Amino acid sequence: MVAVFLCATMCSGCVFIPEGALDADSPSPFRGTDLGFSSAPDLRLTDHTGTSFELDGWLSETTIISFMFTQCKDICLISEADLALVRDSFTTEEAENISIISVTMDPENDDVETLAKWVEEWNYTWPHLTGERAELEVVWNDWGAFVRASDDSQKTEENGGLNHTAPLFILDNYGRMRVLHQMGWSPEDVLHDLRVLSTPI
Repeated sequence: MVAVFLCATMCSGCVFIPEGALDADSPSPFRGTDLGFSSAPDLRLTDHTGTSFELDGWLSETTIISFMFTQCKDICLISEADLALVRDSFTTEEAENISIISVTMDPENDDVETLAKWVEEWNYTWPHLTGERAELEVVWNDWGAFVRASDDSQKTEENGGLNHTAPLFILDNYGRMRVLHQMGWSPEDVLHDLRVLSTPI
C-alpha cells in the first residue's frame, strides 16, 4: 500500500495514512482524517477474559480500534477515560451497534490477568487485547502504531518507559477503515464521526 507518514507530536513515531485519503474531491464530513474506504487489517489476539478475539466477528458494527498500555500514566490514561466518556454518551441504539476495542502496546506487562484487573478497576468494559510480542508486532505494523523502549533521557514514570503513538481508528460496519484520530483527540469529535457513519444515507 502506498502510504505517507503523519508524525505524532507528543510521542516519537509516525502513523501510516493511505495516500488517497489526503486527496479529497469534496469536504469530508469527519472531524478526524478521512481514510476513504480502506479495508482494515486483520486483528487476531486474546481479550482480557482469555478468549480468542477475531475482528471478523465484529464487522457488523461500527468499531473503534485504540492502542494503549496499563503502565502508561499520561496519554493512555486520558485516552481510556475519554473512550469511557464516548461509551457513556451512546444512546441505547448506539450502544448496540458501536463497539470499542483497545490493543496493548506492552505485552510483557499487559497479560490477560493484568488487563482483566484494569477493566474491572476502571469499568472499561470493552475488549482489551493482548498476545505474544511477535503477534502484536504484526498488529502494530499493520495498523501503523509505533512503540519502542525509551532511552534513559526519555524514560519517565508517566510514559511507562515506552515511546509510542496512540492512533484511534473508526471502522464502518463493513470492516473498512474510515477515520483516523491522532493523539489528543476529543470525545466530542470521535462521537461526531461515529454518528456520521451511523446516519443512513
